[in-house]
Amino acid sequence: MYNLGIKRKRAKKIEVSKSSINPDWANIGIDILTVIERKINSIYDYLSFSVVCKNWNVVAIQSRRRRMIGSNKDKPLLLLPGDKFDKGIVYHNLDFDQGFTRLNLPRDFPRKYYGSSHGWLIEFDCTSFCFFLINPFTCQVVRVPTFILPASTVNYNDMRWPYTPYNILKAVLSADPLAFPNYFMMVIYGRKKKLALFQGSLQKWTHLENEQLYGGMHDIIHYKNRFHSIDEDGRVFAFNPSHPQSCDYIFIPRERYDSKIKRKYLVESPEGDLLKILRVPNDPVTRHSQRTLRFDIWKLLEVEGVTEWVAVENLGDVALFLGDNHSLSVVASNYSNCYKNSVYFTFEALEGHRLARPDEPFKSNWHLDTGMFKLGNARARVFKKLHPLFRLGKTPPIWIVPTLITS
Repeated sequence: MYNLGIKRKRAKKIEVSKSSINPDWANIGIDILTVIERKINSIYDYLSFSVVCKNWNVVAIQSRRRRMIGSNKDKPLLLLPGDKFDKGIVYHNLDFDQGFTRLNLPRDFPRKYYGSSHGWLIEFDCTSFCFFLINPFTCQVVRVPTFILPASTVNYNDMRWPYTPYNILKAVLSADPLAFPNYFMMVIYGRKKKLALFQGSLQKWTHLENEQLYGGMHDIIHYKNRFHSIDEDGRVFAFNPSHPQSCDYIFIPRERYDSKIKRKYLVESPEGDLLKILRVPNDPVTRHSQRTLRFDIWKLLEVEGVTEWVAVENLGDVALFLGDNHSLSVVASNYSNCYKNSVYFTFEALEGHRLARPDEPFKSNWHLDTGMFKLGNARARVFKKLHPLFRLGKTPPIWIVPTLITS
């Protein structure tokens, strides 16, 4: 071995006190813990923080309302059916190649869920005719009173499947039901795809019978303290939940929609604008081979004093997440592996899986059309790695943003 003339200094022995090796984590000051908690961005780190000890849990509980208020702008997770009746798989890596968590759900997972707003899964029980709101992250369940149809809606010749008038299509919450007991829930139901509203403070259902609402609703969203719906003709209605029987305003599209368009969505952008998205399949006739061809996007703007839809060619630093159960948008640069100017989508089954009996296994005839569409080059990437998991349950994959509110 060559001697390079470098003299090695003897390392000094450093005395380490026992207190620095085993610090008293349980007695750290509340002010310091609060600073630490506010630095946490990941829900998984937040959960770890909350279970260190009693003092840490107190700080975590105190911050839950603050975290919930901003939760709708967080990165969505994809909830998939698991391999057991009470388990689900949550993917939190947007490449879907690694990083997932298994959940133990309070109710059997292979049921159908019709919404996932504010971090709550919305289930309809066809035996009790009740909705159940399920938080998969805290295992809490809220039971909503029986959903009774108006007598004019019930046609006993249609009580056989798949033509039950209770055919729920989608449900949306206005707020977290535990943090805000006066929440509202709007539902699309029945063969005619009509609307109904539940008011949490009164524990009361109201069926919307406005003559302008002849049915055919495709999507609903709670936007700027009002519920908005879009029908098969592209008309957008807005409702004040305190006075749901009257439409506050109506947006009628100038263009006539092509018959190829099978699905319409409403989404709030990160800037607070209302977006209308049309999903166009490659083959409108042969539904067994349908795949998503493209997405057409409009933004609702006021131009020279007139409110109208303006076409959006580029989303910029925004990613959309579209699904049967829930849709949302995020600023893509805030998250790793999230592509800007893109649309993440799950397979659309508006007139497929929801017409099956709830006790039958889910079957997809849409070739598992789930993936990401880049608006820049108009190309779709299908997430083939997820296909085996779709066959395990009877519900499509669900976009969900976690909340941790407890009563």
